[in-house]
Amino acid sequence: MIKINLLPEELRPLEKTPLGRFLVIVFGVALTTTVLFLFLVLKFKTLPTAEAALKNAQSEKTRKEEEAKVHDELQKQIDFFQLRITTVQNIGKERYIWSKKLYQLHRVIENDAPDISLKQVQISERTGSAYGGAPKMEIVIDGYSIIPELKAAADFMKNLRKSEFFEDCEDIDPENTVVREEGEKGNICEFTLRVTMKPRVEPPPPAKKKGRGR
Repeated sequence: MIKINLLPEELRPLEKTPLGRFLVIVFGVALTTTVLFLFLVLKFKTLPTAEAALKNAQSEKTRKEEEAKVHDELQKQIDFFQLRITTVQNIGKERYIWSKKLYQLHRVIENDAPDISLKQVQISERTGSAYGGAPKMEIVIDGYSIIPELKAAADFMKNLRKSEFFEDCEDIDPENTVVREEGEKGNICEFTLRVTMKPRVEPPPPAKKKGRGR
């Protein structure tokens, strides 16, 4: 059946939007507004803040890298000067040690072995054993005795062992001990003695004093 409304338009009841469609429209408007609000917040507040933080972080990173380069250069210079200081100190110590050893050797010859003359005295450093260890210093003594007997070299070794010269030494080994003729000098006893000193051990650094607690 067909219904026809013959009332004038101004007297007709207004048609209402269905509830379901109205809710969909409201939800769509709210969602669009929310998305637009979030976009504006991200574009004009969050993103600029994040970009500024990133820029600051990059600047800080660059600054730290430059500081690290400067620190490395300074550390290299410090290590170099420390090496020079240590080298000078070691040279000073060794000069004192070897001057002392040569003086002690001279005293042995002067007091206990007047028949001995020295040709050459060499000083060298020998590394530790294959299993590690402190380096050892060696004194190689080339000399001769006007007493043409092999016993002359043995007596000289004996005099060295009982003197203060041998206090910081480990052993004395004879090498190339021979009796030979030397023209007008006649027969002489030539010898080479290798003196091994005790390992040099650096003293431990002094312990730091702890501050008194309150």
